[in-house]
Order: sequence, then C-alpha cells, then structure tokens
Amino acid sequence: MNTLTTTPTEAPAPAEPTEARAEARAFRRAVLRGLNLVLVLALLLLVLAVAVVPRLLGGAALTVLTGSMEPTYSPGDVVVSVPAERYDVGDVVTFQPVPDDPALITHRVVGIELGSETRYVTRGDANGADDEPIVHEQVMGRVAYHLPLVGHVAD
Repeated sequence: MNTLTTTPTEAPAPAEPTEARAEARAFRRAVLRGLNLVLVLALLLLVLAVAVVPRLLGGAALTVLTGSMEPTYSPGDVVVSVPAERYDVGDVVTFQPVPDDPALITHRVVGIELGSETRYVTRGDANGADDEPIVHEQVMGRVAYHLPLVGHVAD
C-alpha cells in the first residue's frame, strides 16, 4: 500500500487587512488635501493683502528695511500705507523726506506745526531725534496695517 505522506505546512502569517490599509491611505490623503487647501488659501490671502488691497485703496505695500520703528515694525515687516485727507499725532505715515525723491520713510507723527502751511514732525519709534518737518504733499499715506516678516519672503 502506498501511503502519501505530507508534512504540515505553515499557514502564511496573517497580513494586515487590506481594508484597514486602504482606510489609512484615504485618511492620509484627506489630511494632505486639507493641508494643501489651507496653504493655498493662506497664500491667496497674503497676495490679496500685499498686492490687491493696497492698489484698491490707492496705496502701496512696502518692506521695512531698518529698525527705526522697532518695536512697532521690524525689518522685514510689510506695511501698507494708504492716502488720507489728514494726519494726526500718533499716526504712522510713509513719506518722502526730500520732495520728489523716490526714497520713502515710515515714521510716527509726533507733532503738527500750524501756520500758512501745515507741517508734520515725525520720528521713528526707536529714534531719539525728530525728523525735519514735512508738508502734506510729501506724505504718501498712513499705515493701515502691517504683515510681520512677509518682506523677507517677498524679497
């Protein structure tokens, strides 16, 4: 009589259920999609705040280059300055220190000299001395808002 002998075979190790793996992949994809959406929305808001809104308001977004306004604004911050009818003591304004010169400075109005022509006395928050007084035509605008550190990214 012929007998067939067999050796017991080991059952393969149970694999992780494919359904659980599929759910984990789907969850990771959903998280990545959500993060991508948040990133795209943040970039869109940043573009609106730096490029679109200032133009709509007739102003400009400018990067702070020096520490003269610290701690209010630091180098690398972006300030958005928009024109105003008048400026008051305490307003932070962007102006041309020399008429018709494209260089701009952003400092706080610390005094107003009234006379035949209104003149604004400005000073950087970190500075100990006032700037030379300026006239209304030299003022580009009042700082409406600022975006910390965004200038580093833009540059």
